[in-house]
Amino acid sequence: MLRSIAEDLRKKLLQSLPTYMVPTLYIPMETMPTNASGKLDRRALRTYLDSLSTSDLQQYMPNTGPKAAPSTEMEQRLRDWWAETLAVAPDTIGREDDFFQIGGDSVAAMRMVALPEAREHHLTVAEIFQYPILSDLARALEGRAMEITEKHTEEADPEPFALWQVPEDAQSNGRTLQQRLARISQQCGVTVEEIEDIYPCTSIQEGLIAITAHQPTAYVSRQVYRLGSSIDVDRFQAAWHTLAAVTPILRTRILVDPEEGSQGGSLQVVVRRHLVWHHSTDLDQYVAADEAQGIRLGQPLVRFALVQHPNERFLVWTAHHSVYDGWSAALMYRRLVDIYLHDRIPPTVPYTRFIRHLLRRDPTSDAHYWSTQLQGDLVVNWPPLPRADYQPRPMHRDVYTMRLPRSTSHHHPASLLPTIIRAAWAMVMAKQAGQGHRVVFGMTL
Repeated sequence: MLRSIAEDLRKKLLQSLPTYMVPTLYIPMETMPTNASGKLDRRALRTYLDSLSTSDLQQYMPNTGPKAAPSTEMEQRLRDWWAETLAVAPDTIGREDDFFQIGGDSVAAMRMVALPEAREHHLTVAEIFQYPILSDLARALEGRAMEITEKHTEEADPEPFALWQVPEDAQSNGRTLQQRLARISQQCGVTVEEIEDIYPCTSIQEGLIAITAHQPTAYVSRQVYRLGSSIDVDRFQAAWHTLAAVTPILRTRILVDPEEGSQGGSLQVVVRRHLVWHHSTDLDQYVAADEAQGIRLGQPLVRFALVQHPNERFLVWTAHHSVYDGWSAALMYRRLVDIYLHDRIPPTVPYTRFIRHLLRRDPTSDAHYWSTQLQGDLVVNWPPLPRADYQPRPMHRDVYTMRLPRSTSHHHPASLLPTIIRAAWAMVMAKQAGQGHRVVFGMTL
């Protein structure tokens, strides 16, 4: 019964979603677990799923019928790669299986393409998404080996400074490359020889660093980790140095120079320097001093400190949000573990590929999309600012606390509370801005 329902759901979802977005399991639940803040309790969900046996999970999967064994050498290789990546028995994978329907996702795809044999065949994450069926992917690798190799060669990583766009007035002002490098090196407090690469910032980086330029503590995260007694501090620090050597974003600085480029002069400067470790014996004292220091243009965007108490040791990692987010931080920590435990340097995708992708995009298409979506909407700032270039600087804050009933009914689950609050805020904004029933504002989701 459940497998039949799951298969019906899968068929309907496939009509409007790509294969990789269609769930693998369909588990009926009366309510979704929530935490004290009313958000989805993902840990409770994982705990519940971990408690299910293989036979329990199978009854929630769509009825896919008997498995067809691989019929070619490439299909057998792919089956083994899938099995290793997904931690399942090879004989549970058939040639008509869908990678994303048997437990695969984007993270698993990245792990698979990092396998030594997969790298030899130039397998890419994009191809796994394009050919999620095992037999289709095998045919693609067999029939397009030369094409894949050529494509890989064509899309070689950008050379250093290749993405650093030359300002239109550079030649008219007589500025040579060395003069521009000297100017930038001076702003970063390094030598020209220490500059490894330069390329534009992304839009989100520009926005974050612009705020931090006026408020040095804005968008600065400080994470404190207690180091267990089993941690070899020297090896731990060496692992961080190795990680930084293969992760340019950890050695990146940002500066704003209107004379450099058409992106408002916001540039990322990768510096060829080792990490600098700060040392302290008082955690509270160091954190207070580090917080007061903030992050400034042209300076390192990450800081590391080792705090050693008589019986405890702490790592304090300070970083600006322009160089990391939750997703990339998790990837970075996994690479650190690989380096520390196994002396293995996992392959990384250069950030310059993303910068190159952004530079190739047609900005008019984005503008057209949003102008179409917001057609007829008049953008009104609330509260109104005295002038266009005014930068608000809050000097104090008011805190108002109210009690909200935490409903657990099916009609008003607690997980809807954030949505209700956003809707209430939209109504307040619309009324205060005089926009009637239409209001546009940004939210971080």
